Amino acid sequence: SSQFASKSFPAVATTGWISTQTLGPSCQQRLPIHSHRSECSGEQAMQTDSSMQQVPVIGVMGGSFNPIHLGHVLLAVTVRETKPVDEVVVVPVFKHPVKTDLLPFEDRLAMCELALRGKGITVSAVEQETGESNVVMLQALRQKYTAGCQLFWVCGDDVFEWIESVKGQAMMKELDGLIVQRRLHRVSGDNFHKSPLDTAWLAAFGERNGLKIDVIFGELPHFSSTLVRNSPTNWTAYLPSLVTAYLEARPHLLAKVLASAMGAAPDKKCEVTSQTLELTDVSGKPLGEQTSDAQEAVTACAMRCIQVIHGLQRERGCTAVAFSTDSTEAKRQLLVARGQVDALLHDLPQAPLVCGPAHSLVEELSYTHRWLANDRKEYDMHLQDSPPEHGDEDLTSAWLRRVVQLRKFNARIDVLIEASYQLLQTKISPRGKQALPANLGADGAESESECLFRLYCVWARGKEALGRERAFVAAGGKDARGVVRSSLRVRSNFMEVIEQKEIMLGRILSMEQAVSTPRYQSAESEALHRMLTRITAIEWSLLGCFASRTPQHVQIKIVSGQAPSFNVEDWFETTSSAIDLMLTLVQGLAAGICITDARTVS
Repeated sequence: SSQFASKSFPAVATTGWISTQTLGPSCQQRLPIHSHRSECSGEQAMQTDSSMQQVPVIGVMGGSFNPIHLGHVLLAVTVRETKPVDEVVVVPVFKHPVKTDLLPFEDRLAMCELALRGKGITVSAVEQETGESNVVMLQALRQKYTAGCQLFWVCGDDVFEWIESVKGQAMMKELDGLIVQRRLHRVSGDNFHKSPLDTAWLAAFGERNGLKIDVIFGELPHFSSTLVRNSPTNWTAYLPSLVTAYLEARPHLLAKVLASAMGAAPDKKCEVTSQTLELTDVSGKPLGEQTSDAQEAVTACAMRCIQVIHGLQRERGCTAVAFSTDSTEAKRQLLVARGQVDALLHDLPQAPLVCGPAHSLVEELSYTHRWLANDRKEYDMHLQDSPPEHGDEDLTSAWLRRVVQLRKFNARIDVLIEASYQLLQTKISPRGKQALPANLGADGAESESECLFRLYCVWARGKEALGRERAFVAAGGKDARGVVRSSLRVRSNFMEVIEQKEIMLGRILSMEQAVSTPRYQSAESEALHRMLTRITAIEWSLLGCFASRTPQHVQIKIVSGQAPSFNVEDWFETTSSAIDLMLTLVQGLAAGICITDARTVS
């Protein structure tokens, strides 16, 4: 995998292909091309001489568009207006290999057409025709244009983190070039940065792969689908007006978009629960009126899902350690973690169809071993590679390559966490609200099960955020401290991971303060806070500074003590102890939700 070193591009024009002065003499001629590409040079391909047939250049912009937002529109229009392309084609993904919470394809396609109407941008349903993405889609798209057309993939600068993987190599064989947006990456709060680019590496990459590389140097506003989903009160600010109108006219789609916000505390105005959706089983009977056997099935499924999530989180961390250390013990621990996950998936609880979401959850869990087997094969291939031992650039590239590979776990775990949310929401009974202190709920009218559910949401997401940090640092291995302090790209990635963790821990702290009755306090919670302080101290020893969201009293406590030394084994054990304790708290909250519901029903 390749990595941009800490350099900046010299000033160049914001339109046209990257200048040959920028990329060096090696790029002054047309780069090597594949058999399906034009044999003329890049400049010749752009000539308008009437004696030559102009080669059409197509900018291809793929994505899930769930939903399409203003950032997508601005990028498509920017490419259309500032780059030497004849057409920009937006291609919504038909069936995503990881994301299972996408809106129906027909709706995402319709919203793309509405958002881009009158802007000279084409929207294609080619993936629906092929049923596949990437290579097959590009081959089918090429057939729709004049022979010899050139396809340029429109993407963010994070493309270089995965483009030299097996999938990326296959895609590059179908492309003639890349149009790369230098994305803004959040550091903290409203602070953003652009990843530095190494022009010499970029030129070599293009020549090595027979690709033209064009970079969008102007800054585009920071938009993302995550912003939409995490903004239940001002989501319209990120969407084109026609897309907003489309969703508002279809409340079931809007509810799905907003309900998929991962880790956000449920918002009273848009929360999707059994109260608002009136969930029923296949016979039309409300889920709140299930039999005791069905209630037990729901509880068993919820607990098994939590255990599987925890097992996958540990396997991700063990995979990171095995990636970064050539240790027999690390590989043994990975095999143990895999065995524990396999055991949890082997004998799943039974949930009949009448159990609704519980049945769906069991179906989701039953598919887990299939994608896990494929991912493990790929991980095992990378485990054969020896960790680099020289050069900051080698260490940086290797670390970020491992992080990209480990992100597969993130999407899979997110799906299961969301499934646990959906299931536990059915256990919140709208009947029989109990009198609790006013400080338990935002409006003083929150039932006990609702309070427990909100606590469960933030604890489950906080646990996952800490798990991601555990894996990120473990992937750096024994040289993590030196690389963090010498590589701006690794440092900024690390700060983003810490930022997400601190956001979730901040939500947990604020909710704990709101729930002030002894019933919701425990020795485990106090012990966890001590562990988190230890983790923050290790972060400080790695970075040489504190993250912006680190509480001041924690900073003072750490600075007044002795800074811990860093080694990856100590890091893994410290974070694992905290995550294991968080599992106990999450399981307790889930059990409380189920018990409270059973007591209310009885």
